Amino acid sequence: MEAWLARILGLLCALGGWGLLWTFGALFTVPWHEGRLLALNRAELQAVGVPLLIGLAVVCGAVHIFAIADRKERPSLYAWERAALLLAGLAAALAGGTWALARLA
Repeated sequence: MEAWLARILGLLCALGGWGLLWTFGALFTVPWHEGRLLALNRAELQAVGVPLLIGLAVVCGAVHIFAIADRKERPSLYAWERAALLLAGLAAALAGGTWALARLA
């Protein structure tokens, strides 16, 4: 029972992190599309950097919560969960980027 509670909490945490990574992808696409990634002003850099850093931290926190549930009893399941969480974070960032790119065109 405790393992399931930890997994549910880890999934809720991961959902928040994926939302932040989606936001990063959406905000990163605009300067990338305009070809001015290296010329971001302070506000744009903050708008792009904060969702990235906080999103990665939250997803890493979700990985640690999943470790509480599965690292000792099921190490192979924990390895798969860890890989799935990180790949889903990458997919969320790409989804945000493609969403923003579709609206720019």
